[in-house]
Amino acid sequence: MAVTVLLLGLWIVQVYALETLQVSFNRTYVQVGRTEEVSGTLYYRARPERTVVRVEEPLKQWMVLEGGRLEIFYPEERRAFRILSKHPTNLPFFQAFLGALKEDYGLRKSGYALLGHEVRGDTLLTYWNPPKKLKKALGRFTLAYVGDKIIRAELRGLRGELLSRVLYGDHFPYAGAFLPLHIFTVRYTRSDTIYEEITYREPKCDFPLPEEVLQFRIPDDMEVEEVCW
Repeated sequence: MAVTVLLLGLWIVQVYALETLQVSFNRTYVQVGRTEEVSGTLYYRARPERTVVRVEEPLKQWMVLEGGRLEIFYPEERRAFRILSKHPTNLPFFQAFLGALKEDYGLRKSGYALLGHEVRGDTLLTYWNPPKKLKKALGRFTLAYVGDKIIRAELRGLRGELLSRVLYGDHFPYAGAFLPLHIFTVRYTRSDTIYEEITYREPKCDFPLPEEVLQFRIPDDMEVEEVCW
């Protein structure tokens, strides 16, 4: 069994305006003809920062992320894992959702530099160069906006080839920004094309989170497998 249904890698994210968030989600992931579907509820608290994912289908699962520590608990199977990292991290599928709260989608914080911009009809396109440490592997990053809503992000390789495209829709207004409730991602690899679709529902911003979520911990009597990244 994979350690986690949702974990695809980790990414740094900071969100300054949002205090708490509770939102239901459905995620569909297609790779090499195999389809995985996951649904549950995500809870986020800004101070102190804590992200909790409660998966309901296809199996019961808790994921708790605080700083550089990710804990995963399967209550029905009585299995638990702890993944430790030296840097603050977040879940990529959630970062794509919260990144819309930032004017530059967090690119400057990640070391990207603005190359230029242009307007095509009602769409603003901004172009970004990767940080020095990634310039030997990645090319230009493009963001597309209509009004204040992000609608597309594209990453290209060194020869200009498209590596990934993300489409955003069904935007939800919050604090002068717009959170995309529908995110569709296509990633191109040498051997396959990977598809990911995420739909968020019923977002509740800046409301008290359930006490069972705030207080959740892996039971003390569980043996936890640790992995360092």
